[in-house]
Amino acid sequence: MTTEITDAQIEAVARQLVESAETRIPVEALGIEPGDVATGYRIQEAGHGMHDAQLIGWKAGCTTAVAQKFLDVDGPVAGRYRSDHVLAAPAQIAAAEFATPPHLEVEVGLRLLVDIDSAPLDAMQLADAVEAFAAIEVVASRLAAFPMVSGPLLVADNVAGARMVVGPTLDLDAAGVRSLDTTPVTLTIDGDEVAAGSGADALGHPLKVLAWLAGHAAERGTPLRSGELVITGTCTGLVAARPGARHVGRVGDTDVSLAVR
Repeated sequence: MTTEITDAQIEAVARQLVESAETRIPVEALGIEPGDVATGYRIQEAGHGMHDAQLIGWKAGCTTAVAQKFLDVDGPVAGRYRSDHVLAAPAQIAAAEFATPPHLEVEVGLRLLVDIDSAPLDAMQLADAVEAFAAIEVVASRLAAFPMVSGPLLVADNVAGARMVVGPTLDLDAAGVRSLDTTPVTLTIDGDEVAAGSGADALGHPLKVLAWLAGHAAERGTPLRSGELVITGTCTGLVAARPGARHVGRVGDTDVSLAVR
């Protein structure tokens, strides 16, 4: 028989993760480990309520079949970004800001131009609802065992989201947005290309990620709102940041840069 985790227990576990981010000391073991993704979201949402900053962004994770198999989840997962964790490029961070060593992902970002209250039947219908931008996500878990964690643990830890670096807007009309799956995406470190992919690495198309996220957000009672930012999942894999180096993500012809000290 499964014992229901109480709200007090959820709050206590969320507090562990929040304190880890503040002290930069990774959590070796949570007081109670979530046994399913739903409980992971309860912990994540409790953590979001423990700060005063506005939530202005979303992140999608597990947007590849490989990641879903590795974490034993049946689809993507989502986290939130607060205003003080969203950085404009060119940006700079210190590796010491985080509880675990930071890793980087280059992603297609989408800025919402309208409210999206539910998932459309055809994701391509969302092409007029967004403008795309180049993004780097800084991934840094609060869990010492990362990346060897379960899907529910990853969700509880806000899908390991640490910083969203927002680069320039891509010069695309709706037809160009619909072609984002063919857009090349790369990461270079001090001028050397270390990873490459395309927009199709995010669930086949960034708009498919957005459509999934629209349904997810609506189900949780927090539908997507105009002006919010969405990063749609890695197109370059997870690459360790190199302190002292300049990291440049490229989405199509648009660069987004991040220095790590």
